[in-house]
Formats: sequence, structure tokens, C-alpha cells
Amino acid sequence: MAARATERVVPSPLNRFYPREMLDRPALPRSDVDSDMLEGLELSGLPIRVRVYIDELGRVVDAKISIASELDARTLDAVRSMFLATRYIAARHDGRDVASYQDVQIEISSSP
Repeated sequence: MAARATERVVPSPLNRFYPREMLDRPALPRSDVDSDMLEGLELSGLPIRVRVYIDELGRVVDAKISIASELDARTLDAVRSMFLATRYIAARHDGRDVASYQDVQIEISSSP
């Protein structure tokens, strides 16, 4: 008997999260990220890209910085925390809530 191919993603640390292009509906933020968490920090205004991992309950379980300037090195923990504090409506695939990830880019500069 031949093995049947399946679309189901096998849970593991590496492939448990669906990429945006495989989703019927991406995860949607329940509210804006709380940029007040960055208040008082010096930000360069250069792009910071964060890969946000959202579980099937809409919780951000990890936020990994993938692109950032050395000028922003001291603020990256706060940027990560800002995304970890954000709640989402879980992504959908084949009619069910699933874990997913998405890349988010921010550009915030400090006020003089």
C-alpha cells in the first residue's frame, strides 16, 4: 500500500507553523502593537524585521529579529517584547485554527 501524501503539518519546532502563503486566512492582530513600550528608547529609524510566531490560540509564542541595524541593538529586546505582548486571532487552514508565522517590518525613529 502506497503512503498517502497529506497537507497536515507535523508538529515540530521547525515546521509546526504555517507560512502565510499556505493559509486560508492569516493571523490577524486583535489590536495594534503597543509602541508605547518603546518610549524613551533611541531608535535609528532603519527597518527592523521580526518573524512573529503565533500559535493556534492566537498567542505570540516567539518573535525573532531577522533584520536590524547595529544602531538598534540595545532596543531589540523591547521590540521583541512589544510583539510578544500582542494577541492575535489565529490563522485558518482547511477550516481550522492553526499555528502560523508572519514577517513584520517596522521603521520607528526616536523623536529629537
